[in-house]
Amino acid sequence: MLFQAYYRQGVALQCLGRHAEALSAFACGLAHDPKSQQLLSGMVEAAMKSPLRGELRYTRRFDF
Repeated sequence: MLFQAYYRQGVALQCLGRHAEALSAFACGLAHDPKSQQLLSGMVEAAMKSPLRGELRYTRRFDF
């Protein structure tokens, strides 16, 4: 259940407005559990709120 810690960390960082760090937390969680829909949706939400949104590019395809 390590991925839940990354999810909670990502959500907390989003609430603080630290979207780049939230993206990193969600990405670390996905490295441990690549099939987690919760982490993936958190990552997408953080990416949409990030000031770097215009610079983000899709680089990996997740097969579920």
